[in-house]
Amino acid sequence: EAEFLEQQRAVMPAVRPELVLLAEKDTELVGFIFAVPDLLRARRGEAMDTVILKTMAVHPSVAGMGLGGLLMDEVQRAARDLGFLTAIHALMHEQNRSRTLSARYARPFRRYTLFSRPL
Repeated sequence: EAEFLEQQRAVMPAVRPELVLLAEKDTELVGFIFAVPDLLRARRGEAMDTVILKTMAVHPSVAGMGLGGLLMDEVQRAARDLGFLTAIHALMHEQNRSRTLSARYARPFRRYTLFSRPL
């Protein structure tokens, strides 16, 4: 949990409350998703018309019930309502279950390769 919070701290200034969605079941948090405006576009002098879907998670107790798809639909609707035109589903591991959801909404436009070596 602490590692996750530290990773997200850098994007906190860009977070729009309308793009942070929480799902509860019987007062327990069972899912969330958040997106942020693509700030690199502004640095390049481009229109701020893109959001990046950063993180989505669904508790295993409700996995496979459609909550992930609902969260994705809702955050994209909220982004559209705010005037954004494009959503980037960012940095997905090959075995990540959210890739299946993203494949319904989008297509790959860039691939990355990560390299490592023992030190």
